Amino acid sequence: MPKRKAYALYEKERSGYHDGVIRRRRHALVYLKEYLPQSEQEEDLALLACLGEFLNLLFRFEEVLTDIPVAALWDKEKNYWLMEEELGARLVLYATALTQCTDELLYHNISFSLH
Repeated sequence: MPKRKAYALYEKERSGYHDGVIRRRRHALVYLKEYLPQSEQEEDLALLACLGEFLNLLFRFEEVLTDIPVAALWDKEKNYWLMEEELGARLVLYATALTQCTDELLYHNISFSLH
């Protein structure tokens, strides 16, 4: 029988990721509202697709972050969430996809950096 994997995430990290998602989504939506009226849509399809993907990934990543307190075990002594492999894999998948999408936005000279 294969060993099962578990992932651990400190609450401070989880809440930091969650706050970051909310701030980045807010910045992206403001940018989109300002950008759309002045865009030449045929030329900017790649950028608009990238922005759409970015917003979608932010929502999906937020879903995973809000699933953690429901589906994971809380270790009070170590102050972290212990997740089964499926939830941990979803967390890693969306964090990685979000990083790649952020890099793609940088190609378009757009950054929703938190600093």
